[in-house]
Amino acid sequence: AVAGVAAVAAELPDPQQFHFRLLLREQEGEATLRWESDGERYRLLLQRHVAGRELPEWQSEGLLGASGLQPQRFEVRRKGRLRQGIHLHPPVQDRLSWLLQLAAVAQARDPEQPLPPLAIDLAGWRGGVQRWVFAPVEGEASEMPRRLLHLRGQHPVDARYRIDVWLDPARGHM
Repeated sequence: AVAGVAAVAAELPDPQQFHFRLLLREQEGEATLRWESDGERYRLLLQRHVAGRELPEWQSEGLLGASGLQPQRFEVRRKGRLRQGIHLHPPVQDRLSWLLQLAAVAQARDPEQPLPPLAIDLAGWRGGVQRWVFAPVEGEASEMPRRLLHLRGQHPVDARYRIDVWLDPARGHM
């Protein structure tokens, strides 16, 4: 069974900045995710560099509620110029907010129970909504520490695309 994420009461972290190793099409880079929140509204900003080049910047803004993040606007900027802006309506997540929403859902669950696959409705680049399912990955060799929770999201239509996420229970599943 797949669990929906719309009805979770989420505990979200204090404002902070996260640094990630980024692997995109066999090229390594780095990413910085800035999380800001006043308890009612949030802002996420993602900046990425791969193989020495800057990738477009992503920004998500919206409300915080009983179901976690409720994105209202998602923007893509390149060299400071707006390239794309999308208005959203809950419970749909944008291309950035799903990261914290997934962490909040994992944090809100009963740690004594196994984590079921989690479904997140994600706004598509060209409109529409895609339902991504993130399932726990067990027993696969990884260079990541074993204390991390490994989830794999599978594209709903094209099996060539997937997203691997490692959540840290010691850091609120961030």
